[in-house]
Amino acid sequence: VSDKTGTITTGELNLVNMFVDNKTGSFQDLVEDQTGMNDKILLRALSCSQVQPHSQTGKLLKNDIAEERILQFLFDKLPDNKLVRNDDLVKIKHLGEFRRVMHRPFDYLLGVKISVLEKDNGLMLHIQGTPESINTYCGNKLTNLLQQIQKTPAPNNVYRRVIAHANKFITPNELQQLNTNPKDVLHTMRHCTVYVFHDYVVDGVESAIKKINKNYDFTLLTGDKQSSAIEIGKTVGITTGNMQIFDLVSPIVTCDCAIVSGSLIDTLDYDRFKHLINISKRRIIYRASPHTKQKYVNMLQALNNGDVMMI
Repeated sequence: VSDKTGTITTGELNLVNMFVDNKTGSFQDLVEDQTGMNDKILLRALSCSQVQPHSQTGKLLKNDIAEERILQFLFDKLPDNKLVRNDDLVKIKHLGEFRRVMHRPFDYLLGVKISVLEKDNGLMLHIQGTPESINTYCGNKLTNLLQQIQKTPAPNNVYRRVIAHANKFITPNELQQLNTNPKDVLHTMRHCTVYVFHDYVVDGVESAIKKINKNYDFTLLTGDKQSSAIEIGKTVGITTGNMQIFDLVSPIVTCDCAIVSGSLIDTLDYDRFKHLINISKRRIIYRASPHTKQKYVNMLQALNNGDVMMI
């Protein structure tokens, strides 16, 4: 069993594109053309971030490498600003102080994490997460851009990761709804930003997995979406042969490689889990939360009398 980041891929996450929407309805790549760079772009990036500065040096602590890469890029281009945070206070030089009144970590069902900033009694909702989820909450505003990104060739050893952000003003009543029925508020989002990163496959992984597959079952666990999980599986040779995709409503049939949703793993009892293991030698578990990964490993250990190797 292997987790993707740090084992299959290096986890370096170099920011290669940052698309922001403009008043004409098109998107501008700020990595290539920085004429649209301003403090509002920085506010979007800071809104959902949990990255903190070192108390003495001021350098960004890398508790989330993607967010650290975004913020470092923006701070380099907007040198008048620095990250100022006291509890949930965010301060940007030309925009003032914002108090974060809500922060919800990434929700695998919603596909986003949520933050609400308050300034002068006004509330702004910020969401950040998978591009597919953001696209849905923005009324499919990102469809053409995401298709363009997908069609752009990437080097053979590159795994592409995409994160998106959107925001809008909300009322106090909508703030309360976010605690009970967030989907009632997550619509007609505006001001989209799309971040494109390149991660890199670890040298020698493909040949190592090929050797493992000769004698052992192999599972890749990842929190990524289905298409990204399949992409990395193809890159390192996991998805060779007959590949089948399983979710909550799919019948589980014999195959060489099973692509399984984390939500399906969450529902499986021991007997159904045993059936899944028996019908395939290679598996990719996508959209796997930390809880899902733990459950998968625990059930696999129970099935194999504890004989499970993590690499």
